[in-house]
Amino acid sequence: MTSLQEEIDSPSIPLSVKFRKAIKKYNEFESISIRKDSDKYQLEIKSIILIFENLKKIIQSNNLFSINEDIEELQTNQIRYLSIDYYLAKIFENNVKDRIKNLKISKNLYLQFLYSIMNYNLLNKNQLEKINNFKSNYDPNLNELILNDPYKKREEKINNFKLEKNFKEKLSILNDSKIDLNNFDDEIIRKIYIDELKFFSIKSFQSIESILIELELLSNFPQDDKIIELNESTKNLELNDKRSEFNSKISKKEFADSFTDKIENLNFNSLTSPLISKEGKVLRPFTLVSNRLELNKKVQGYGQKLPTMSIDEYIDNELANGGMVKPEEPEKEIDEDNYNDADAETYKKRDWDDFTDTHQKGSGNTMNIG
Repeated sequence: MTSLQEEIDSPSIPLSVKFRKAIKKYNEFESISIRKDSDKYQLEIKSIILIFENLKKIIQSNNLFSINEDIEELQTNQIRYLSIDYYLAKIFENNVKDRIKNLKISKNLYLQFLYSIMNYNLLNKNQLEKINNFKSNYDPNLNELILNDPYKKREEKINNFKLEKNFKEKLSILNDSKIDLNNFDDEIIRKIYIDELKFFSIKSFQSIESILIELELLSNFPQDDKIIELNESTKNLELNDKRSEFNSKISKKEFADSFTDKIENLNFNSLTSPLISKEGKVLRPFTLVSNRLELNKKVQGYGQKLPTMSIDEYIDNELANGGMVKPEEPEKEIDEDNYNDADAETYKKRDWDDFTDTHQKGSGNTMNIG
């Protein structure tokens, strides 16, 4: 039984069959559940990289694509070959060995894929604006990829999510083994392949963004040469510690002769005296006061201040202190049929008339004049 690599190298097998088998191999590779840093995984990834690189050489040798032609000029089975760089980029992105190197290769392959389909006008308006804003074609930065406006950024994510969902529904036919694409009309198959490239363009921009973020993080990590220098400095520190330990043993006698257990006569009661001398020597005893209980009360207590009085008590307190004015009560209407109320009102008016007769208007407000 011949291996897939032998089939890729065989000139008798059509390119379409080779490409279809390579995609099947890639899907199987994506579904394996083994550690990416294991030897088995590394063997698998090297094998599939070799398969797709040889397949890419075959596609390039046939001169299938040109910058001067449109997508309508390509044959239906040739449209899918434009995604070869995308698959290679995904494979290199999954390789955890020589991480920085593989991420940079993956980023360049994603960009190469985007430039390839850009020649056939398969990128949308927002994607074209991003690519045209790149100062360097194969070395963009995050500021050129990520929108600064949060509203536009959110709108872009929502639109991409809707497009991805729509494309996944349409492209599910490619992964269904029960469906034979040869039974469909050629125009339908072309539309499916073009939608697949558009879907890959969205995923490519997302992958480039994540790669740039990871590269920025990895650049802050110590490299192998820095680790070697760190190990050498650690060894030097250990040697210095051994030397200092040896010197301390020699000077033990001198220390024993100069040591005294007598307490120095210092003014401990003077709180105004300095706590530590200029040489760093403690001059008087002190007590470490901990506010742990107070902090504990804040942690274990309520999240807000609780009221200390009811609303009625607060209103009564404000009325008593003049902070609030009690609304005037409406005058009581006199019931004419009630003789007692009528008589009381009559006597009240008579008393007021007598008061006004004996007291001139303004006589009670003399302003201390007399």
